[in-house]
Amino acid sequence: MYFQSEIKKELVCDVLVIGGGVAGYGAAMGAAETGANVILAEENGYLGGSATAGLVAPFMTCFDQQGKKQLIKGVFDKLIRQLVEEGGAIAPEQCCSCDSFSGYKLKGHFGTTPFDKEILKRVMEQTCLSANVQLKYHYTFVQAEKLDNRTLTSCLFATKNGFYRISAKAFIDCTGDAAVCHNAGGRCQFSDAHGNLQPVTTFFLIDGVDKAVLDDLILPSDNANERAFMQLVQDAKSRGEFPCGTQKVRLYEQPNGVWAVNMCKIDEPFD
Repeated sequence: MYFQSEIKKELVCDVLVIGGGVAGYGAAMGAAETGANVILAEENGYLGGSATAGLVAPFMTCFDQQGKKQLIKGVFDKLIRQLVEEGGAIAPEQCCSCDSFSGYKLKGHFGTTPFDKEILKRVMEQTCLSANVQLKYHYTFVQAEKLDNRTLTSCLFATKNGFYRISAKAFIDCTGDAAVCHNAGGRCQFSDAHGNLQPVTTFFLIDGVDKAVLDDLILPSDNANERAFMQLVQDAKSRGEFPCGTQKVRLYEQPNGVWAVNMCKIDEPFD
C-alpha cells in the first residue's frame, strides 16, 4: 500500500527535539541556552513524558550514595528549584532516606524529589517558553527524510491540521523508543542479548491516605522486606489473590498529599 498526502506547512529551525519527556525537555533547554533556534515536538498536549503521562514519581536521587554531594544539577536542578518556588516539589536535600517521600527505603533513596505532576507540566512549559523554545504539541512523528539516503534533513509529523515538515540542522531523538533513529536507518538494539525488555513501571495515585498510620506501621521496622510489605504480597500470591508480577509495594508521598504507588513493576524473572 502506498500513501501520499500534501504537506500543509513547513517549519525550519536550528535544532529539532522530538519527544517532550524529561530528556527532551533537557535537550531543548540545553540547546536553547546556546542561542539556537529550537523546536520541541511532542505528541501529547503537555510536557513531562513518563513523569506526567506515566505518573512515575518521585524523581530519583540526585545525590551520591552517602547523600552528601549533589551530582545531578544543570537543567534538572533549575527545574526543581522553580518547582519548589511554585509549591510543586519538595527539595531533594529535604527528603532523607527512610521517610515517606523516599518510599521508606532504608538506603539508596536519599535526595528523591517528590513533585506535583500538574504543576510540573505548567513549569516545564513556562520555562521552555521563557527560553524561546517553540513548543509543538500534538505532533506525532511519522517519517525521517534524508538527503542522498545519508544525511537527515527533516522530519514529517501528523497533526490535526494535516502533515507538517520540520527541517533542521541538528536532530535530537528523545522519543523514548528511538523512533526517529530507527526510521532514519540508524543502528538500534531492541531488547537485551536474550530478547528481554524492561517492563513498563506504570504508577497510579491514591488520596485519603492516613500518613500517621503508615508511619507507625513502617518506620519502627529496620527490615527492608517488611517496609515493602513483601510478606503480605507473598501470602496473597500463595492464596491466588495477587496475580501481579511485583514482589513488593512501593509507596511515595507527594507534596500535594497524594501518594504514588508502584505495584505494576515486574520483579520476577522472565520465563
